[in-house]
Amino acid sequence: MTHTAFNQRLQQRRKARCLTQQEVVDQLFVSRKTVSSWETGRNLPDLFMIQRLAAIYRTSVDDLLGTAARSVTRPVTMLGPALILSILLVSAAWNNLFAMDFGLQLVYLLTAVVLIIPVATAGGTWYRRQRNQQVRG
Repeated sequence: MTHTAFNQRLQQRRKARCLTQQEVVDQLFVSRKTVSSWETGRNLPDLFMIQRLAAIYRTSVDDLLGTAARSVTRPVTMLGPALILSILLVSAAWNNLFAMDFGLQLVYLLTAVVLIIPVATAGGTWYRRQRNQQVRG
């Protein structure tokens, strides 16, 4: 956060609400010199004052600070349950290797493999996406 960008945002938000510095002073119970020093960039308000300024200017703290609130959205997938189910199926087939009929073992193992494939491919996609985000940001 640079001082100049922050102080300009403070001044712009105050003017957008058609408030004078004196009106802000009256609401915050600080001196006019304090508000002036914030808007000229000589000093910065503390976090409590930034919250109060955001409320007075009817904006968010993120907007005042110039930080964009990033929303992290993840696609809804069934990869976790699929992985657990595939592990259970493989372990069941392995534990009952000689007690089960060959056809039943084959069904267990094929089902487990079919469930593992999307998990494995999604894991690689997730890894590439995370790596690309680190390189960009």
